[in-house]
Amino acid sequence: MLFTHHVLLINILGICGRTILLVKGEDLFVVASTLIAKRFEVSEFVIGLTLVSVGTSEPELASSVFLVKL
Repeated sequence: MLFTHHVLLINILGICGRTILLVKGEDLFVVASTLIAKRFEVSEFVIGLTLVSVGTSEPELASSVFLVKL
């Protein structure tokens, strides 16, 4: 029974750690993308549309790449 609790704790900590890394990575992506776009004098509206379109397409791309590897 003790082994099961350790595995569960490790899994929970892993999920929390990955979630923190994901959120921080998303934040860095948005900040860097915005800085690059502003350097090229792109409007904020276009920056927002582009980031939303990329953000909504990434999960589909990731699942497609994962299915191809199977």
